[in-house]
Amino acid sequence: MIGYASGFAGKLEDYARFRAAHGFSGKHAACLLRFDAYCREFRPEAGELDESVVRGWFEHEVRSGAGILEHKAAAIRGLARHVGRGAYVLPSNMIPKRPPFVPYIMDDDELYRFFEAVDSFDNGLADPLIPVVMPVMLRLMYACGLRPGEARRLELGDVDPRTGEVLVRGSKRRKDRVIVASADLAGMISAYLPQRLAAAGGGAKGPLFVRADGSGVKETHLRRFVKDRWAAANPGVPPSELPNLRPYDLRHRFASEALQRWTDEGRDLYAMLPRLSAYMGHDQYKSTAYYIHILPDRLAKSPGVDWAAIDGVGLGAGLWED
Repeated sequence: MIGYASGFAGKLEDYARFRAAHGFSGKHAACLLRFDAYCREFRPEAGELDESVVRGWFEHEVRSGAGILEHKAAAIRGLARHVGRGAYVLPSNMIPKRPPFVPYIMDDDELYRFFEAVDSFDNGLADPLIPVVMPVMLRLMYACGLRPGEARRLELGDVDPRTGEVLVRGSKRRKDRVIVASADLAGMISAYLPQRLAAAGGGAKGPLFVRADGSGVKETHLRRFVKDRWAAANPGVPPSELPNLRPYDLRHRFASEALQRWTDEGRDLYAMLPRLSAYMGHDQYKSTAYYIHILPDRLAKSPGVDWAAIDGVGLGAGLWED
């Protein structure tokens, strides 16, 4: 258990246990540690989660400029709702609403050029394992629709290259799921494993995707690499004019491609969506249905889609975390 030390330690520990027991992620932990530190320094006498404490901390965080305010607001609201008994819930209007974010879905040519840039990456001696790791990791994310965090957390024992089975541990609501990679991708993983073991030490345990020092690939490493390779794939376009491509967009491309293919084959999208939802590990059906609204123009014109029935389904889903 995290070591809280303010007058709210008991409440914070109880909330952490509640989240763990119900399978929620630990993403509130860092924010609430900052809340605990603030209370120790500035409100050591406080024991009730009243408006002065909550607003005082949140305004302190606004001034600090550190981290994402939406995450902090969600964390302190969650704590207040869990405490109940008159605890102050931070109003939703404390943070201006951002315009809805629409992911960038690469077309076939862009996808080809992106992976061509990934495969041609050479960073000299800075980290000799990165050119080996990234082509496999990014293809696994794309071909299996993995969340970036799921790919980064994979362990050596989670992948069976003989069958293509991949055990994805603790995704949404801490649920595990098993997906199956294609024969081509399984072959690529099989060829990668000896290089991974030789470069970062032997043994049957440890992260599947690592750097030369044996540590796992971090989110910042992945984001920087994707941004760099996206620019390399578009040499005639100034980086400031390029669409913002993120690692997560490979998952979005996977989903839109599956739906596009099923539509072209004349399949019933509503009948197929539950399969896609289970494969992608969505916690809510509407998260999968949302992808229908961001598909390419040629799907929007498809006579095989009953738009009157689909309209409105999935809108408002927390897709960017699903």
